[in-house]
Amino acid sequence: MRWDKTNVKKAVYIIIGAFIYAIGINAFLVPQRFLTGGFAGIAMLLYYLVKWPVGVTVFIMNIPLFVLSFKYISGRFVMFSLVGMIALSACLSLTEGWAMHLEDPLLASLFGGATAGLGTGIVLRQRGSLGGTDIISVLINKYFSFDIGTITAILNGIILGAALIASDITVVLYSAASIFVSSQVIDGVQAGLNRRKTAFIVTDHPDEIAARIIEKMHRGVTFLHGEGAYTHQQKKIIYCDVTTMEVARLKEIVKKMDDQAFMTIMDAREVLGQGFSLEDSF
Repeated sequence: MRWDKTNVKKAVYIIIGAFIYAIGINAFLVPQRFLTGGFAGIAMLLYYLVKWPVGVTVFIMNIPLFVLSFKYISGRFVMFSLVGMIALSACLSLTEGWAMHLEDPLLASLFGGATAGLGTGIVLRQRGSLGGTDIISVLINKYFSFDIGTITAILNGIILGAALIASDITVVLYSAASIFVSSQVIDGVQAGLNRRKTAFIVTDHPDEIAARIIEKMHRGVTFLHGEGAYTHQQKKIIYCDVTTMEVARLKEIVKKMDDQAFMTIMDAREVLGQGFSLEDSF
């Protein structure tokens, strides 16, 4: 992988994301003795038990994983993950002691999870990771086809179960709430403000509507060939992908040209190709 201007920019965003994540951990979660998911959660547990520095522990635990990663995972992902892991370890050490002692533990749990999720989401949008269980999940998914989300949930469940050694059930439940909030924020950051929608339009004027979409919205359109189950009439079905902000304009075009058209609009998790950048689709 070449370190050109684009990749350097991605690395900078990864470092910023790692810094935000570290603030979420040290400012909100550590003062309450809460945990987060992944290797950081294990490192926090060891910190509570034996006072091992969180940043150093995260770095040491990641070393054998990165040895395996260079052999079994794509070099691009590994390099950006290496940047993320080193940045996270450094930022956790840098922000150690940046505590915000909130009286309400629920607020600490929610804000800690949201801040950590924001940082992680920024990193993931750059096609990187913060190391740890992210890499384990990718390895297991690659060779055993288990869903990454399921793997991550299981690993975090194990970490929370182990937390009962050092904490009571109340702390574990607050930690679980923080991890849940973090996962929701991660999904939001990855999707961004430019969410994608897929539209299927059944109309008696497919060519005219398709031409108007291409002309006015500059979006690609594909015709799918369908048949009415009752009438057995052959129809062209319009298929196109748009952003959420473009949905209203699409509806206006269709309604203006055929107010009897049947339209289905659904979420599209990822859209790759012309008009949709790789960064926006992650």
